[in-house]
Amino acid sequence: AYSHSRWECPAPRSSSTGIKNGPCGSQPLSIYETDTATDEIKPGPLRIIFEESIHHTGSPFRISLSSDGTDDDACVLLDHIPHNDCCQPKFLDESTYTKYVLTIEIPNITCERCSLHLSNPMTDKIGSNGSPSGIGCTDPDGSCFSVYYSCTKPFRIVGDENAVQRNDYSCPDWRSVHENWPLAWVGDNGEDVDVTTSGVYRRESSTWNKDD
Repeated sequence: AYSHSRWECPAPRSSSTGIKNGPCGSQPLSIYETDTATDEIKPGPLRIIFEESIHHTGSPFRISLSSDGTDDDACVLLDHIPHNDCCQPKFLDESTYTKYVLTIEIPNITCERCSLHLSNPMTDKIGSNGSPSGIGCTDPDGSCFSVYYSCTKPFRIVGDENAVQRNDYSCPDWRSVHENWPLAWVGDNGEDVDVTTSGVYRRESSTWNKDD
């Protein structure tokens, strides 16, 4: 299968980005259980990059943080990341891939083997359900029948003296961390599309900054 979206930074766990069995395909975090993660991340703002190799109009993204040593019980860090409809990447030419650069917030935790998960529901395939007035589709484990996934290699998170262990951490609602994240993006025909419900996706686009 052709690839569609994948992590660039942090580094992806798999170079194959046609992964459609979530959250991480055939390379679960458990395969690293005897390894020590060498990359270290501190809590706070983290600049991340992912890329798209085949254009899917309006298909949004979600970023989550795994548990320690397992891909289960991931915390949503940022949802309803809008698609950039600017470009037409060519699958066989990686230099044309559409890059997405943004900053997420890493919580004050300690984790020996954590990973970031990227989910990309193909809302361009759900017809009228993906319109601003449509019911949308749900993910994970919902009605979005086509979703692409990518996961990063494991890394350590080293919090301060007030940090809690990742597996004891209670995930807050991601909007409480990103209070200024828009409540609507651009949908079909330039109409506003509501993005207030986490895990429910329609066609959601925006104009991205070309300078980064």
